[in-house]
Amino acid sequence: MKITKASGQAEEFSAKKLTNSLTSIGVSQDVTKQALQLVKDNLSSDTDTHKVHNIVSQYLSQHSHPLQRLNYNLKRAIFKLGPTGYPFEHFMAKILREFGYQAKVGAILNGKCVAHEIDIVAKKDNQVFYIECKFHNRPGLKTDIQTALYTQARFEDVSGAANSPNLDHHSWLMTNTKTTTDANSYAKCQNMKLTSWSYPKKESLFHLVVGSKLHPITAINSLLPDQVETLLKQNIITLKDLSHQLKNNRLAYLLSKEEIKKIKEEITAIYS
Repeated sequence: MKITKASGQAEEFSAKKLTNSLTSIGVSQDVTKQALQLVKDNLSSDTDTHKVHNIVSQYLSQHSHPLQRLNYNLKRAIFKLGPTGYPFEHFMAKILREFGYQAKVGAILNGKCVAHEIDIVAKKDNQVFYIECKFHNRPGLKTDIQTALYTQARFEDVSGAANSPNLDHHSWLMTNTKTTTDANSYAKCQNMKLTSWSYPKKESLFHLVVGSKLHPITAINSLLPDQVETLLKQNIITLKDLSHQLKNNRLAYLLSKEEIKKIKEEITAIYS
């Protein structure tokens, strides 16, 4: 049976792909088999990946640990950080800091030719990374060769003006979706570090978020859209940020006591 992807293309439903997706987040074999069977029972000529995702997500909400369901919905949660790319840049900087990097968002650096605003400048040991964060706020879009080209051009102009002979300089492209084959090939040829939703295999965006346990606030159900918008504007982007604010009683202006209690319970259940 064919299903429609977010890009509009049709492909055969892959039981293996769904099974791998669920086992990668720790879902048990029994629950995986049951979820897979439920999807198969509901396949029809008009089924798309959105419907499949909803079926599985709903099943996981009743039969798996909250953290597993959260990780299954992680890609969608990151889309909700939009529509602008600004929260995504800060989100990635927070993750980098969790892995021992120094990270500055929105740095203005002089190049050999012109000044550039770099999304993130990250430093670790004797290495400096000039990072372009390419954010998409809906599925079905890929980061293409054009983004890789201007990321490298900006890096070459800025690194060419850097006066730091004891440091190694690198370009780095980060995106919350997949990248095209050409973008991957170009990045490899230029020694550009590339992080997309599922690449590299064990250092992908998915693995970075899960490994750091810095899930976005958009991953929980207890916040209303206008509350999320207010929090993001204040750089409260991760559940860790949110928990810290709640612990210090700094969100009484935005949330009722009942809402605060509900959010705390949901976060506790996720990380228990």
